[in-house]
Amino acid sequence: MRIASVCRSYGNGGGMENVVHDRAEALRALGHEVHIISAPDGLYSDAFAAQCVEGCDRVKPDVICLDSFDGARSWWVERKERVALTLHGTPWSQFFTKWNLWMHAGRREPGASYANMRRMCKIIQQADVVIAISHYEQGLLQDLHGVPDAKCVYNPIAPYFFDTPTVPVPADGYFLCVGNHDVRGFDVAAKAAARAGVPFRVAKGVSREDMVAVYDGCRALVLPTVRPAGYDLTVAEAAARGRPVIVSGVGAYRLDGVPGTCYVPMRDVGAVAEAMGIVGRVHMAPVYASRHKPETHARAWVEAVT
Repeated sequence: MRIASVCRSYGNGGGMENVVHDRAEALRALGHEVHIISAPDGLYSDAFAAQCVEGCDRVKPDVICLDSFDGARSWWVERKERVALTLHGTPWSQFFTKWNLWMHAGRREPGASYANMRRMCKIIQQADVVIAISHYEQGLLQDLHGVPDAKCVYNPIAPYFFDTPTVPVPADGYFLCVGNHDVRGFDVAAKAAARAGVPFRVAKGVSREDMVAVYDGCRALVLPTVRPAGYDLTVAEAAARGRPVIVSGVGAYRLDGVPGTCYVPMRDVGAVAEAMGIVGRVHMAPVYASRHKPETHARAWVEAVT
């Protein structure tokens, strides 16, 4: 196939950008032709919509692959090519995140615009193939977004998370949080580590290649998130390195989790501290992360699209 892969931002090391890169490389390894179309400034705009139209006219793809979409400029709706839309978060999952922030973190009451959510659902339904990145989000698409044929294809992570042999969990290792998203509950993890008397680290700005050593140095990944959406790449990366995961028992983490996962209530410092004392020496079998291998993802993606 000739594929036009459209991503709002590319080359800056974000999670979705890594997914687009890893998918493109894996698809090329299978013999497909992949062209990346991204915005120079990383923003949706009239100029980017025009760039997408011009790029697809030039490439003449068999499939246009959208990783999320611009709800204000649906330039792809009337095109003749097959359109595959991957949603890394749906309108309803975004609402549920705001709901949990209100219920458990004292944020303001979510003022949902149901008319706008319905409009977004109508746009989503225009794609030929709609792909979720977890079975949880697949269910949301099927039940709440009017896409009964929605597919599930897990996101890829870089091959070097699998290629390097795993090492035993260090007895003096730290408990690890990765990234800087405010809904991930790193403040809860820090308080829990202090209560449990264990070392704690937040890894930010570390290259993906260097993250292998960061995971290898930890006792467990900690993700007391309130976001019941998608499936965090850090969970897959930790599993690939044989590290257990302490995560809120919500959404995809509960429905798509793997053996070795320790579930905690949202924003419960005491429960996270107790979990730190239980999972500190558990080694998760990396085989459970194999669904996130780039080659596995690429084959599943092609099957979903065709």
